[in-house]
Amino acid sequence: MQLQESGEMYLETILVLSKKNQTVRSVDVGEYMGFSKPSVSRAVNLLKQGGFLCMQSDGALVLTEAGLEVAEKIYARHTLLTDFLIQLGVCPETAAEDACKIEHDISDVTFEIIKQHTVIGGEILKDLTLLPNASIGAISHHERYDGKGYPRGIAGEAIPLMGRILCVVDSFDAMMSRRSYKQPMAVEDALAEIRRNLGTQF
Repeated sequence: MQLQESGEMYLETILVLSKKNQTVRSVDVGEYMGFSKPSVSRAVNLLKQGGFLCMQSDGALVLTEAGLEVAEKIYARHTLLTDFLIQLGVCPETAAEDACKIEHDISDVTFEIIKQHTVIGGEILKDLTLLPNASIGAISHHERYDGKGYPRGIAGEAIPLMGRILCVVDSFDAMMSRRSYKQPMAVEDALAEIRRNLGTQF
């Protein structure tokens, strides 16, 4: 079955909701996406027929291996593209909306090249003698402790220490900074967010 953009959106939505709730049902998907019950029901049936989704006896929607692969791919694109646009100065709401438009059409080749921007930064810093590990930190600070980061997708202590430190520092700085579209977070809230993501992002 050739997935259309709408199918990818449904799979991504189920993945996002499953990160928040143990059980995801059609009604949750409809509320999140703003779609009618008949629309969701039709999409769920098509995704089940395509082998991307199964429904348990209690109505819970569960992604199959194939469905999870697609959902994680689209979600990774959305997350990276949103962050990338925000770093360029786009407000988060617009960045997220535009990332939704791009994530389904961007080629794998282009997406992989975008992920290499940290490597380019590392290359620029490689001869900096004042801070010898700056290059390593620049390359690896978008890696995640759970292995779902980039550019190499390494996990845990395989991520260089400087990269792990800069990941926390960069995230804390983003939360504490005032932007045209947001106020800075309270220190306690920023620290709580970091603690909440221990073992996944950090």
